[in-house]
Amino acid sequence: MLAENYKTHFSFTSSIKSDKLTHLSLTLSDNEFTFVIINESQQILSAHKIEILNTISSNLSATKDWEYLIANFSLAQTSFKTIKIYRLTKNFTLIPKAFYTPNQAKVALKTSLIDIKNSSQINQNINDFYVSWILNLNEKNFLEKNFQNAQISHAGSLPINTLLYAPALANCNVLLKVNVGFIEICIKQKNTLAVYNAYSVTSTEDSLYYLLFLMQEFNLNPLTCNLAILGEISTDNELVSCIKKYIKHVNFPIASIYKQTENINIAPNHYFYTYFANT
Repeated sequence: MLAENYKTHFSFTSSIKSDKLTHLSLTLSDNEFTFVIINESQQILSAHKIEILNTISSNLSATKDWEYLIANFSLAQTSFKTIKIYRLTKNFTLIPKAFYTPNQAKVALKTSLIDIKNSSQINQNINDFYVSWILNLNEKNFLEKNFQNAQISHAGSLPINTLLYAPALANCNVLLKVNVGFIEICIKQKNTLAVYNAYSVTSTEDSLYYLLFLMQEFNLNPLTCNLAILGEISTDNELVSCIKKYIKHVNFPIASIYKQTENINIAPNHYFYTYFANT
């Protein structure tokens, strides 16, 4: 039973017998704590999504929430073959590889008015771009203390790699990933990343505006482009209905291996697709 300032969106533990070769994928934001544990056969052993309510804009408060939830699910005491941590933050900049230098990334972050004091700058190579982003030192120390040898990445690497490399999205131009209080949008052109961005949203109108704005910026025709939707959103959600009024081809990708697992009633397949695509 979680404390009252946490809301469970879904919680699932499989009856499949676990083995030692399990993989943990953990997505963190200021108001979201989501993790999936997958075995070597890519079956979901455990999946939980928790919303952190009444959050304060403080890295110290974030790590306190993470500490509580990590302890609640005994994640730090469990041995995993691989641990991948994805931090969702707006404190990043995207730089084409051809123009990238570490100093250029630092200048770009400062130009974006991102506070890089008391922070670690991480430069992550994804496709033809570098995602340069900021991880607060308190968070970095906390995560490294609790999860030794973990791979820490910006959460944008999940939808970006999914759009670029997942076979089921080969014909998709746009990917929309829905999170708690955030949406992420990726666009590819000629099998190359054109843009990735993350937006804070509070309404259907916010999400629709950002999606259509980016599509217009990259001259995508709503009648011919293909949009994939992933994350925590039902197929009959109000946002989906609104999107379908403007965009003709909308789909929710399904991971074929996911079908082989036992029946999971907590959430549709597309909730977890990015984790399968990036295992």
